[in-house]
Amino acid sequence: MILPYTLKLAAFCFAIFFLVHAVLSLAVHVFSGGAIRRAEKAGQFRGARFLLCLRLFPVCFALLSVAALCVPSYLLFEPRGYAEHLDLLCSGAAIFGLAIWSISIFRSLRSLNRSLEFARSVKHAGVAISVPGERLQAWVLSGGRPIFALCGVFRPRLIFSREVQRALSAEEFHVALRHELAHRESRDNLKRLLFLLAPEPLPFSRCFRAVERAWAKLSEGAADEYAASGDPQAPLALAHALVRVARLGAPRVSELSASLIAEEDLAERVERLLRMDGDAVRQLPSRTPAWRIAGIACGALLAIAAATVVFHAWSPILYATHLLLERMIG
Repeated sequence: MILPYTLKLAAFCFAIFFLVHAVLSLAVHVFSGGAIRRAEKAGQFRGARFLLCLRLFPVCFALLSVAALCVPSYLLFEPRGYAEHLDLLCSGAAIFGLAIWSISIFRSLRSLNRSLEFARSVKHAGVAISVPGERLQAWVLSGGRPIFALCGVFRPRLIFSREVQRALSAEEFHVALRHELAHRESRDNLKRLLFLLAPEPLPFSRCFRAVERAWAKLSEGAADEYAASGDPQAPLALAHALVRVARLGAPRVSELSASLIAEEDLAERVERLLRMDGDAVRQLPSRTPAWRIAGIACGALLAIAAATVVFHAWSPILYATHLLLERMIG
């Protein structure tokens, strides 16, 4: 395949990303069993955070490799002004890299669109209320299917039906509300979007299925622990709420929602709640302010830029990188 300079750079980036990401993803897949067991022993909050980092590590490292090494070395040492041949290995890797990103972006946009469509339907059919004592807007549905979930990614809202509210006692409704607030404070819906956006190692593969399921299980357990803490009767009340809502058949709204009844084993959650010490007060990790997240992102970008400048000043490193990559896929 013969490509001009700019298109070859794009193909080069997709190919390197695919190869680095595939190797790291395979390593995560091989060691996922031990990692999941370690996460479960670490506790619900810490275990969920560990699995989140493990799931996003391959894509983050591969992107950093492309941005900090591959692109600068190509721009510095690849001849300009004429089209070049791209061998079969590099072409295939680039096609696979483009494919996995296209699939991940498509499924993310599709899930976001479904979430927005559901939010619009709720606004037309529901009534907005304010949750007493909480900075949280809720929507109440008078008809339709039973629901109790936190929906939305960037501005999540609690959505529940009158049928579910009538089925729960005041104490059960309160602990169910605390469960959803825990998901909001942990930004679990945003993490679900990141899982969708992070590519799989191969098109239509599910290499990270076990890690994602384990994360979902631990995140539900973390929310249960937070909701049932500080009151000796809270674990029993939450267990009753889970059983009552499950009997109503409340479904999961979308991939970007945190429902009270998730896909995880309900019996295991209820048994864990019945063994729980409600007197122990469990606090969620403090929520990082949006300005601090933006500062961290800007700092990371500046660090990448600084590293790139250093590599430009120390050109032998980039030249060696360029020669190595040329031999691998050029």
